[in-house]
Amino acid sequence: MSRRVLVLTFLVYSSLAFAQYRTGSPKPEPALNTVREFCRQDFVGGRLTPEGWARMKQFVVWKDNPAWRAFRIVSRYEQTGEVDGYHSARISVEYQMVGTFEMGVGFTPVPYPESFEFKLKETDGAWKIESTDPERLDPHISKPRAIQWLQEKLKTTTDAGEKVSIEIALKALAPAQK
Repeated sequence: MSRRVLVLTFLVYSSLAFAQYRTGSPKPEPALNTVREFCRQDFVGGRLTPEGWARMKQFVVWKDNPAWRAFRIVSRYEQTGEVDGYHSARISVEYQMVGTFEMGVGFTPVPYPESFEFKLKETDGAWKIESTDPERLDPHISKPRAIQWLQEKLKTTTDAGEKVSIEIALKALAPAQK
């Protein structure tokens, strides 16, 4: 009788120990969610303001919003691929471009898609974007948010060159918004 109890106890504890052991790759869903939320926040202009960046920095390993003089205007974005490791992941995102805006230069139409690869790492159960490829990731924002930002910037800028580039960009973007 005691031998049966001993064997049964051994099997129960072995099963419990094996159930705790994590095998294979982690589910990619948390990494996908991190990139999805980063892209959503970026699309609505999160990187354009300190308040927006405060909501976005939880998704990345870098502490400060990278400096930018240009942003990309996109109509939509889509996650197009993923490669998962145990504590790392790479997720591809394709943006449907409208154009770019650069201070002092203005708006340039870009009628083709653009792809970026987000490299993530998992630390203490949280997925964070570690880097992007290509490395420089300017903000990727919607056309309505770009128009709003340009209108606000036009009211506050004192630089004549910036004013002209913003006015030209607004003329190029506004008719297509209707």
